Amino acid sequence: MESYKFEMKGRAFDGSDRLDKVAAGLTALQHVFDDQFRALTDRRRLSDRFKRGWRNLMKYAVTLSALLALLVLGACSAEQSPASSEPNERTSTTNPGDFADLIDAGILAVVRANGNGSSSGASMEGIIQNSSSRPVHVDIIMSRPVFFRNGGRGQNMIASMILNGDNSYSQSRGNSFVSLRPNEQSGVKFIAYCADFEKDNPTPSETFTVDTAPPHLVNVMRRVAAHARANPDADFTVPAQVAVWLAQGVNSAEIAKRFPFTASDEVLARSFLQ
Repeated sequence: MESYKFEMKGRAFDGSDRLDKVAAGLTALQHVFDDQFRALTDRRRLSDRFKRGWRNLMKYAVTLSALLALLVLGACSAEQSPASSEPNERTSTTNPGDFADLIDAGILAVVRANGNGSSSGASMEGIIQNSSSRPVHVDIIMSRPVFFRNGGRGQNMIASMILNGDNSYSQSRGNSFVSLRPNEQSGVKFIAYCADFEKDNPTPSETFTVDTAPPHLVNVMRRVAAHARANPDADFTVPAQVAVWLAQGVNSAEIAKRFPFTASDEVLARSFLQ
């Protein structure tokens, strides 16, 4: 007896009426079986008794096939669910903004900023506020440095990074950032450097306001920021601070009297000036 192979080709199962198409296909398949049975038995008509039995058998076959089709379609939907969720993942992807740009846009505000007795590194603490009605993600590395003017007698500071108050930050898809909910205030730490060699380190009682950074320091800090992105695990606090003072015209011998550094620190510091 010749064997028969039934295939479902094309886009018959596209769209929302998949089960209707399955049922129609199975009904057509029943007629094919009838025709094949007549051809094999060389009869034009089947007996009524046999035909009733045949149709009952086909009803069970159709029901079973429909159940199998549901299982197959359910499996297909499960396999497709990750792909269908991709747009939501893209929508929720964080896009960190630069701290200075967010301040200029009025989205972020510095509520308070003060010193902690240090001249360099995690030397400032503060509170920032998200003034918008949407979540904000702030890149921890500042593409544009932020200059903080001291309201007391101590040093002015120039910041290059921002962290959460506990020195932590979030990461997602290669981005490092701190996040604020709509209208939220949050405690932060600033990685900042002394911009006045001759003055004392800022104390916790000395507060700062955001001001315009001197152009020569902006260029230095942009190179520092580029180095931070390329070397995220490196500690270059000393070379960065030396670079700021060198850019202000203080010679390395004077700096060494108050702020020890190595020959390799100076080499890296001078690379930030070029």
